[in-house]
Amino acid sequence: MQKLNNFFLAMVFSVGALFSTTTYAKPTVVVSVEPLYELVAGLMNGVDKPIVLLKKDELAKNLSNTQVQQLLTADMLIRVGDGLERQLGQSLKHDLKIISNYTLTLSNYLPLLRSGDQLSNKNLTERQQKNDLRFWMDPKLLVMATRYITPQLVRMDPENQEQYLNNEIVLLKQIKTMAQQTAKAVETFSRQEKAKLASFNPYFAHRFLEQKDIDYPTYKIASTQTKQLVCTKKSLGDFYSLSITPVDRILALKNIIDINTPCFSNPLAVYSF
Repeated sequence: MQKLNNFFLAMVFSVGALFSTTTYAKPTVVVSVEPLYELVAGLMNGVDKPIVLLKKDELAKNLSNTQVQQLLTADMLIRVGDGLERQLGQSLKHDLKIISNYTLTLSNYLPLLRSGDQLSNKNLTERQQKNDLRFWMDPKLLVMATRYITPQLVRMDPENQEQYLNNEIVLLKQIKTMAQQTAKAVETFSRQEKAKLASFNPYFAHRFLEQKDIDYPTYKIASTQTKQLVCTKKSLGDFYSLSITPVDRILALKNIIDINTPCFSNPLAVYSF
């Protein structure tokens, strides 16, 4: 009987050890483009990091075998929309149609701007084709995107629900701080500098600039300021970072519009983020 009891206890401890060491597989989340990375990475902090699918020069290219495998093994794809990621959109409608079941297309749920800075609520097809999808330069839309993504992550990975919800609180505070710092930085700029920023991104102009700055006569801006030069990734990344200090954010904005550096962003170049 004693041996039977010992055997039973050994079985109990073995089963207990098995369950105590059981680990849940980390969720695999893919974001379509770089501007979405920091947002989703903030929400997934402490769980895992998202994978960036497309680099800035890959938006119009067919998906590689590696990218297809990343999508097929993903638990969730978070993307902007067909208006920016046309080739990805085509793949999701045809060859990779099964992936659409766990794809979040953010531009379907956010208010978008037309090129004339008019808010649009047209049907989804027209929204994708005629509206500007670079919403990430408007902190209020970042807040909306955050509040939309969080419950989707929780639904996908309920084991980490508390982590996602805690991260959401932290991220929303960071976005608020970023918005305040940016507004203060813009106040220190001249009319010419503000006019330059007006063409940087329509969402940025809509949120941080007055109409008089947007309508500033272009002939008053020096010709050297209107060259179609692409901003360095570092300056743009420094500006967009949610954890940047106020001083560094001002310096990053200054670099973006400084006529003495090749960092004036062509609104049509890559993401202009």
